[in-house]
Amino acid sequence: MPRASQSPVIYILLSLYNGAAYLPDQLESFLRQDLRSWRLLWRDDGSEDGSRALMRAFSAKCAAGQCMEVSLSPRRIGVRRSYELLLEHVPDNGYVAFADQDDVWLDDKLSRAFDALKTSRKPALYCARQFIVDENLGHRRLSPRLPAGKSLHLAAALTQNLAVGHTILLNPAAIALIKKSVVPEDVLLDWWSYLIVALFDGDIMTDNRPASLYRQHRQNTVGATAHLPIRAYRAMRRGPAVFMRRFAGNVASLRQVASASPSSLMSEHASKARHLPAQQYCAFLDEIEEALRASPLARIKLLSRHRALHRQGRLEHIVFCLWFILRRASQSPIRVKEVTRRYDQTRALTPKLMPDKASTERH
Repeated sequence: MPRASQSPVIYILLSLYNGAAYLPDQLESFLRQDLRSWRLLWRDDGSEDGSRALMRAFSAKCAAGQCMEVSLSPRRIGVRRSYELLLEHVPDNGYVAFADQDDVWLDDKLSRAFDALKTSRKPALYCARQFIVDENLGHRRLSPRLPAGKSLHLAAALTQNLAVGHTILLNPAAIALIKKSVVPEDVLLDWWSYLIVALFDGDIMTDNRPASLYRQHRQNTVGATAHLPIRAYRAMRRGPAVFMRRFAGNVASLRQVASASPSSLMSEHASKARHLPAQQYCAFLDEIEEALRASPLARIKLLSRHRALHRQGRLEHIVFCLWFILRRASQSPIRVKEVTRRYDQTRALTPKLMPDKASTERH
């Protein structure tokens, strides 16, 4: 039975790009949610198929104001920046759930996530396991088991993103902090959200009951496999450059956030959360940056001192340690000023929020 809409509003963020083949299944799963207090904020990033037409038809099934489009930008900006722009339109008291165009949510996904976060007084993030399925939603298998949230501190978050985007729910205090930060160039918003909540010692809630069907197909932006040895093998084939560039960029950007004055990050919701200041992590992040610029021996010593810098699964952790130790000192972290400049350029697009015509005409 659907739950009453007395809960705070959950804003579902959905970015589209040529998703017409799978989009209807995802949209219908929104309508089946047993928690009805949600609103959909969506934008199209230059689709050339029928994605926009499907969204117009979906809007006709929604109540007035429940399906809102963020207007088109003058050019395609990519999935990362698209979700950043959507996040900018979430009101201060809203919760946020990320959605992908090709997955399917289980009926109780939002209600379970909200129940996990509703009593938190700190910045908080919920994430869950998924059923990994093929493009026809068959051959279900469970994603790897998630560790207890209390073990997902900043060091763990730096080495591996365990918060899969389409399972995430963020509370208002977490969203306020994320909006005030600058997302590194090579990192998607789900991992950055996890890092920011960890940086501020927020509540990270993991749910080992599957919350969605995670569809795997050739067009996946980010894919998944449930088998740790296969994941480690694929990581070895990709090589260290991409991961270590992201790792260094995350450290540099988090260092900037941690060193900022509390007043520059606090909002009404964040200040009420009474979380520990992020400045406590400055020395830790400084130590990592120094080791990245130093010799392999210095990096071995750092891993020995900070054993929490650990990936899930022995093989994956071995790969991470090798990459970290053998990283060339010339691979300097991403310049934060450059990240900020690119982010400001995206923000300058100033999209507008508008109800879909179909919804407006119908109601």
